[in-house]
Amino acid sequence: MIVCEGGATRVIDWGSKNGVFVNAKRITEHFLKHGDVISVGTAEFRYEERAKRDTREN
Repeated sequence: MIVCEGGATRVIDWGSKNGVFVNAKRITEHFLKHGDVISVGTAEFRYEERAKRDTREN
């Protein structure tokens, strides 16, 4: 599961058989940082943060 709240993003493994890895280390919960690589099975994902957009109207 990936959760975004309060300006932070974290990945949580709720007991999967093969595990979830961040930067090649098995995790149960991890707050993601720019550039982290998440591995689930044979799939890999890179977490990248973008600058926040100003949603206020001028």
